[in-house]
Amino acid sequence: MKKALRILLLLFLTSILAFPQLAGAQSLSSEDREKAQQYEQKIARYQETGNQRSALEYINKLAFLYWNNQFYEQARSCFDKSLKINKKLNNASGVKKTYYYQGMILSEAQEYTRAVASFKNGLQISREMNMKDSRLSGLLNLAQTYQLMDEYTTSNQYSQQALRLAKELNDMKRVRTCYGLLSENHKKLGNSEESIKYFDLFSSIDQHLKNQQISEIKKESESQVSRARSEKQQTEKELAEEVDKRKMTEDSLQRVDSISREREIQLTMEKLENKKIQAQLKLEKTIRNSFIIGFILIASFSILLYHFYRQINHQNVQIQQQKNKLQLQNTKLNDSLTYAENIQEAILPVKNQLSEVFEAFIIYQPKDIVSGDFYWFTQMEGQDHHPPITFLAVVDCTGHGVPGAFMSMIGNRLFNEIISEKRIFNPAEILYYLNHSIVEALKQERTDNTDGMDVCLISMEHSDLPARKISFAGAKRPLFYYSQNKGAIKKIKGDRYSIGGINKNKKEKQFTTQQLTMERGDILYLTTDGIFDQINDKGKRFSTERFIKSLQRNIGQSMGEQGKRLEEEWEYFKGESEQRDDLTVLGAKIL
Repeated sequence: MKKALRILLLLFLTSILAFPQLAGAQSLSSEDREKAQQYEQKIARYQETGNQRSALEYINKLAFLYWNNQFYEQARSCFDKSLKINKKLNNASGVKKTYYYQGMILSEAQEYTRAVASFKNGLQISREMNMKDSRLSGLLNLAQTYQLMDEYTTSNQYSQQALRLAKELNDMKRVRTCYGLLSENHKKLGNSEESIKYFDLFSSIDQHLKNQQISEIKKESESQVSRARSEKQQTEKELAEEVDKRKMTEDSLQRVDSISREREIQLTMEKLENKKIQAQLKLEKTIRNSFIIGFILIASFSILLYHFYRQINHQNVQIQQQKNKLQLQNTKLNDSLTYAENIQEAILPVKNQLSEVFEAFIIYQPKDIVSGDFYWFTQMEGQDHHPPITFLAVVDCTGHGVPGAFMSMIGNRLFNEIISEKRIFNPAEILYYLNHSIVEALKQERTDNTDGMDVCLISMEHSDLPARKISFAGAKRPLFYYSQNKGAIKKIKGDRYSIGGINKNKKEKQFTTQQLTMERGDILYLTTDGIFDQINDKGKRFSTERFIKSLQRNIGQSMGEQGKRLEEEWEYFKGESEQRDDLTVLGAKIL
């Protein structure tokens, strides 16, 4: 009996190894499992009839079905079959695409060495076929894969090749991607100046792409004004030409009139005696006709001038209307931004709320009228006999101005929903739910939207004891703190993930809660990166080191004085340089 069971178990394991697609399909949803079976039936039928192209179509469909469900081995197996058929059909384009697909699957499965080999095969075919767009995709894939392998120098080499080709193709979106890769690589290599240079290029192109639609509208308005001015100039030119023509006509008539009178005088002199009365009548008739013709000419010229005047006046009215429309739009836009600023300031916590728990200072300077930074504060009753808890956060949203302000409104609402309504109190769990909510709200799994936010979040449990339990979680933002016992300002790093966006390897973002024990009189400092990344007239950054030194020099002062001194030092450092980003610093001394 035991021997029979062993044989059955061996047969079961063998069947799983022999049919990996069937094993993977058992974990598919019922709908996808049914699709997989249909694809396999059609593949078998087309291969039996020798219809390789139709078989290839459904092999690729089956590969993408497995890939979308993260069954990488099954997807690779299908693409291997696709590669053989494409080679047999001499379909170089299909071979190239299949190599790229295999490279992306291997990269998602973190088999980076094999992914690089597959991408290079696809890139070689793209070069042979002189397919520039496909070659650019291959170079970017290699640059991103080498970055994931922490081979940043090699990633830079491929990024530079991709950058040159993207500029040649005038593909600004992929130029932006190249600058992003170069900035991150140089940052990892410790080349901060190069990293900042490429980040500035990345930011400027990103802003350019986002403002493209607004620029097109502005160009259209300017074009309309230009056409109106051109029409006005053309009308004035035609009017001047008409005036010259009329003047020439009058001169000709005057010459003709002069000749006629001279001839009449001659005739009168020759026949003075015989035709005196007739000559007098003719003279009177000529004078009368000249007067009538002159009157008609003057009247016609006046009517023509009046017509042209009305046309020019109508065009001037149209130009003025366009100008008024643009001014009204500008006024409405400024009014809307000012109203948005009032709304944004209204949702920020007032200092009186903070003063119940902390002695605090707040430096809050938006780059534009509205800000992508915000700070958040609330107090919650504890659960299961736990003491009350205070939450404090400083958040840096993607971008600044109107886009950043929209993100800040979304972030503020989500904090209230997660903490105040769902009563999730662990900082790491709060960031986890915040990340999922942003991804879902912005539909980032189905679009190329990568907006998000960096967060510094702390919670503090209240008790009658001098000690306070502080819990911290950070999404690409650190926490600075001053302990009276240690006498120095320290820094705790946050996690390396931002809130929002999808990981390249589609891994779940995990955040960590770190614990501190602090006493009354100790100080917490929460910041966005706007203060550190400010560049002065000499191209130097304000930096974390300068920030800590400024606080350390004034640590014995009141919190208000600390904030004032820090802000003055930052303004002096900035000089005449433009503010680079929204800036928020919140210092909180525990009472």
